[in-house]
Amino acid sequence: MLVSALTLLGVPACHAPTSEAVDAVEENTMHTSPLLNEAEGLAGNWHLAGPEGDCALELSARNAPVAQGSLAAPMQALTIAGDCLRDRSPQGWRPVPLGLELDNADGMAILTFEHIGEATYRSTDGAWTLTRR
Repeated sequence: MLVSALTLLGVPACHAPTSEAVDAVEENTMHTSPLLNEAEGLAGNWHLAGPEGDCALELSARNAPVAQGSLAAPMQALTIAGDCLRDRSPQGWRPVPLGLELDNADGMAILTFEHIGEATYRSTDGAWTLTRR
């Protein structure tokens, strides 16, 4: 009844999208969605440079402990040689769709990096650069 009234008022009826339109949206969505890197692919030795100095990071693919009661996703182990992150105290890391993040003991991101080139990542605030060694 409502459709009939709307039709009389000149409001066009809604139609379900064609299967071709649905396929086109799904195809474009698949190409534009960033892929999540695997921890194994990012694991290894890295050099971090930023406003608090330089240091060496070892990203491990093995799991790191998250603080008891945290609802954060699992994170991987991190070893830091140097004190360039002394004020932030990262305890682990994890891959994210655009790159990777360094996390605190609660599993919360304290620095997020996006991929900018061959084995190079920049923090989203632009202050830090992470390069594979």
